[in-house]
Amino acid sequence: MGLSKFSGTIIKSVLAGLEITITRAHLAKLLGIQDYGKRISDYKSDIYYRQSIKKELYNVEETAGKSSSMKDLFIVLFKVLISNIIPRSGGTDTISWEHQHLLFFLKKEKKINL
Repeated sequence: MGLSKFSGTIIKSVLAGLEITITRAHLAKLLGIQDYGKRISDYKSDIYYRQSIKKELYNVEETAGKSSSMKDLFIVLFKVLISNIIPRSGGTDTISWEHQHLLFFLKKEKKINL
């Protein structure tokens, strides 16, 4: 089919007839940072941090998973994230475990790699 072997997520575009490919390495170099840290996608099914996340992010632990029951700081951060950095479709009240891990690691100042 003419497809190249998958070697990671890339951004492809054409600008003035010139094909442009942007990789993670390009973004890291542009930002002056190293391409490492905790990968949020690795925590989708991981239960290790879940209890800590419930205590840190939510007013009532039993309501974990609903953004409306998060502490005010995390509600604002979540709205900023889904509006600008990690846009998604669907409702804004349900928050995935990946997004909860992202907010938790930001709060704990852990290096993350989106």
